[in-house]
This record gives sequence, C-alpha cells and structure tokens, in this order.
Amino acid sequence: MTGIKVDYINKKITLTKAFVRAMDNTNSDEFKIYCEITRRFPKFEVLGRTHRSPSKPNKNKRLTYKNMERYIGVYDNADALLKDFNTVRELSKSQTSCYHYVRDWFVKQFPNYDKLPIRENGKLFVEPILSHAV
Repeated sequence: MTGIKVDYINKKITLTKAFVRAMDNTNSDEFKIYCEITRRFPKFEVLGRTHRSPSKPNKNKRLTYKNMERYIGVYDNADALLKDFNTVRELSKSQTSCYHYVRDWFVKQFPNYDKLPIRENGKLFVEPILSHAV
C-alpha cells in the first residue's frame, strides 16, 4: 500500500503528503484506509509528512555578486578588496562554475561575513587573507 506505512515496533503510522491530501476527501479510498487503520491501532501515533525542512539554514542563500560588492564596499580598504574581487571574477570565467569559484574566494576572504564587523581604531578594516594571486 503506497502512501501509508505502519511501524508496529515503534507504534507509529506514517502518511505521505499525497496520501494526506487525498484523504481530505471523505469519499476517497485513502480516507477509508486511514479510518480502518486508526480503528485497528488506536494507540499508534499518526505522523503526516507535509514537508521536510532543511537540516540547517543555507547561510549563502543571499550571497550574490552584488551583495558581495556591497559588503566589501564598507571597508576602508575597499578599493584594494574590490580590485581583488574583480580579478577573482575574471579568473572564474575559466572555471566550470564561476559563481562557486567567486563564492569560495569570498568566504575564505571574509569568513565571518554573516557577523557584524569589528571596528579597529575607529575604522572598519580587513587585511586580505589572500594576496592578489589566487
């Protein structure tokens, strides 16, 4: 039977999203099956799979070229950093995935980009981790 799984050991009934959707119609076979199973196993826990959430949020979700440039632009040495950024973008054109190449450079250059920057001597400054050569 597809869409429903009965786990006798852990006393759980698992329903797929499609089964739950079809079960909304009280005249459907899925509804009749659900009623029969819950009648037979009244102490079983019923779990409906509506969606799976990601295991951890993707912190690179909004990390676009434009957002990288904006982030780099707030530093006092932004000119040198933007020059490095543009060099890396040019070098990335020979790679299979241009974006991943640039993103990997950015994440290495600014490992704490998702945190607030720290001021040193009243200025936002970052010493490039990588030199002009990548």
